[in-house]
Amino acid sequence: MIQTIRLAALAAPLFLAACGNLQMVNVAAVHPSLVGKPVAISETRPTKEEVAPRAFEVAGKSLYVLQGSGGSLAVGILFGPLGALANAANIDRITNATGQSGLQSTLYQFDAKAESTAAIGDAIAKVPRAAGVASIALKPHLVYFVAGEKEGIDVLVKVRAESEIVVAGKTVPWVGNYSVYTREVLPYTTLTAPMSPERAEKLRADIRSAYAELLVEIKKDLAPGPLPKRDIAWVKSRVLGIGLPGDIERNPQGHLVLRNGWGDSGTVYTAVVFQDDKQYTFDNGPVARETK
Repeated sequence: MIQTIRLAALAAPLFLAACGNLQMVNVAAVHPSLVGKPVAISETRPTKEEVAPRAFEVAGKSLYVLQGSGGSLAVGILFGPLGALANAANIDRITNATGQSGLQSTLYQFDAKAESTAAIGDAIAKVPRAAGVASIALKPHLVYFVAGEKEGIDVLVKVRAESEIVVAGKTVPWVGNYSVYTREVLPYTTLTAPMSPERAEKLRADIRSAYAELLVEIKKDLAPGPLPKRDIAWVKSRVLGIGLPGDIERNPQGHLVLRNGWGDSGTVYTAVVFQDDKQYTFDNGPVARETK
């Protein structure tokens, strides 16, 4: 396990150094070639390997159960495959048991693709598409993050945005990971006990509202013009594990939005919306960016 952590640290030196010096964090911005591109909900669903390799997958729903020791939102961003812990077999056993316990749960009846289409399908269809310009494919999914029986279940409404960019003359994949950490924490027993129709509809409304909020953030990132002035901070949260550094701002709803650009030449981009200020703390910062 110690060796795994060492390898992971080597895979993300700038992130770890940024814990001490936030000015080392790159300005969070999508690749310039993506600005102005239209978006469309993908016909294909994301795979477990793309979303969370250590998660329990509910087939045909784009829905995943991830328990605390199996990873966090930041693991794939920071460390990729090196984020897997040495005790993988035990983690998988616990994750599978947690996921299997909810097979009769109302939670598993939601389909991320259907809910996102209902929430933002019409808005996306109205986005003009220039001739010959490929859309950025959006792959909606839901993650139920189970930190523990006492902590309950966090609902993460997510979109994986996919496109291609040219780096050093070569076409390479670009991925944007967008998430809303929804306000309400569900009781752990929600995995095993059915929800009332009223409570299920409330959750459905929250999920659709989160997708609408994400689309606003996606459109903001793809809009032409100068970037807004933002502070930098290292944001820590139980769904982020060790946390993540990046640009922060408040969106129109007053929610904190954390943005981060990572990967070779900006091939990975992340935005996380926290709907409640109790969902995070600042491990370092916030500070204003120094003018260079």
